[in-house]
Amino acid sequence: CQIAPSGRWLNANPALATMLAYAKPLDLLTAQPDLKNFFFVDSEARDKFFRILDDNRRSGNFEADVRRADHQVIRVTITGHA
Repeated sequence: CQIAPSGRWLNANPALATMLAYAKPLDLLTAQPDLKNFFFVDSEARDKFFRILDDNRRSGNFEADVRRADHQVIRVTITGHA
């Protein structure tokens, strides 16, 4: 997937959509337009992730609790680069 620094989804793949209990990527993009307010359980986690990206240009093995479409919370490892 790709996420803008603002927290808006740019795209998502079918595997991510399935993991987050959405039928297809478009459903994920429509239901969760902003990562900060629904996706991350801890609203500060997204900010911390992007701070790491800003400082290092990449983040490996960043763990966070995220919320699925069915409101179940799961722990994921996020890797990203700026």
